Amino acid sequence: MSDYIYLDYAASTPVDMEVLDTLQASFAKDFANPSNGDSIESNRILTKIEQTKSNILQKLKLHSHDLIFTSGATESLNTIIKGIFNHPENRKTRIITSHTEHSAVYEVCKELESYGAEIYYLKNDSLGNIDLKELEEATNENTLAIVLMAVNNETGIIHPMEAISKIAHQNNTYYICDTTQAIGKIPFDINLLDAAIVSAHKIYGPKGIGALIFNKKMKFTPMIHGGGHQDHRRAGTLFSPLIFAFEKVIEKRVIHLENDLQKVKDFQHYFENEIKKMTSIMVIGEEGYRSPYISNIIFKDIDIQQLKLKLKDHIAFSSGSACKDKLVQASRIIRSLNLDPTISAKTIRFSYGHNTTQEELDQALNHIKEAINNLK
Repeated sequence: MSDYIYLDYAASTPVDMEVLDTLQASFAKDFANPSNGDSIESNRILTKIEQTKSNILQKLKLHSHDLIFTSGATESLNTIIKGIFNHPENRKTRIITSHTEHSAVYEVCKELESYGAEIYYLKNDSLGNIDLKELEEATNENTLAIVLMAVNNETGIIHPMEAISKIAHQNNTYYICDTTQAIGKIPFDINLLDAAIVSAHKIYGPKGIGALIFNKKMKFTPMIHGGGHQDHRRAGTLFSPLIFAFEKVIEKRVIHLENDLQKVKDFQHYFENEIKKMTSIMVIGEEGYRSPYISNIIFKDIDIQQLKLKLKDHIAFSSGSACKDKLVQASRIIRSLNLDPTISAKTIRFSYGHNTTQEELDQALNHIKEAINNLK
C-alpha cells in the first residue's frame, strides 16, 4: 500500500477501469475518420457517435437540449460565452457573473469587455454565496446571460440553480452554468440551465474530452471553424474513442451518484472534524450549502508554506494561494470572500472521490497531525 494519499479529486480523477477498457477497445477498432462519407467503416463510426450523443442526452434526462463534444470545460465555456455574444442576431451587451467564477469564465468576460461587453460582477458573502435580490435588480432587458457556476471549484459552495434559472428566464436571459464540479457528483436538473458543461477527467474519464450541453433554442457562433463537423458548431475530426469512453463515464456516474454522494458526505464530515481536534481551523463555506467533495481549510495558527512543504510528499492537495515577494497571497476566488486577510491565504483544499477509503483518510490525518505538531 502506497503512503501517498490522493486528495485532489477536484483537480483530476483516475480513469475508471471500465472506461479505460472502452477507450482501449475503441482505439483498436474505431480508427477510421467518421467524416469520410464514402467509407462504410467511417459511416459505421459516425452512426455510433450519433447514437452515443443520443444516449448521453437520455441518461442526463435532457428534453430540449443538444450537445457538442469538446476538448473539455475551458473550450466549452469559451465557445458558449463568446458564441452568444458574437452571434449576429444578438443585440444585448450585459453579462452578469461573479468574481468567484473559474478562470475559464472570468478571463473570457474580461476579454469581452474589450469588445464592448458590459460585465456586472455580483458580490459574494464570506461563504461565497450571491445575493439573489442583487441578481434580480441587475438583470434587465439588455442582459444577454447570467453566467454562474453550479459548484465552486475552490470552496464547494453550491449556487441556487433553480432560483437563478427563474430570474434569468423571467427576463428572457440565458443561464449559462459551469457544471464541471456538479455533473456526476450532485443531483440537480440540467433542464433548468440553458448551457451546462462536462469535463470527463473530473469524473473518472480521460483528459481531452468533454461536452457543451445547450438548449436547442440558443444561437451561438462556433469558436473553431473548419469542415462543418457537429452541425457546424465545432469543427475538427471527431475523436471517436474518447467520445465512446465519455458515454461510459456518464453512464457510471449517473448510476452511482446517490451512493457515492452519501459515502463522500461521511468522509468530508469525518475529515474536517478530525482536523478541528488538532488545531484552530476555519472550513470555508462550512455554514453554507456546499458540495461534500471539497474541503477548503484555513489553518489559522500554522505557517501554511511550511505545512504544505511537510505534506506534499505524502498527500496530493491543492492550494489557491501563491507566494510572491515572500508574502503569501490568497487566490482571486478566496480574496473575493472578504475574509480576514491575515488568514485568508492560509488555505489548503482537500477533495475526495468515490474511491477514497477510510484508511487513506486516516493516513492523511496522521501526516497532518504530525506536521502540525512539528510546527507548533
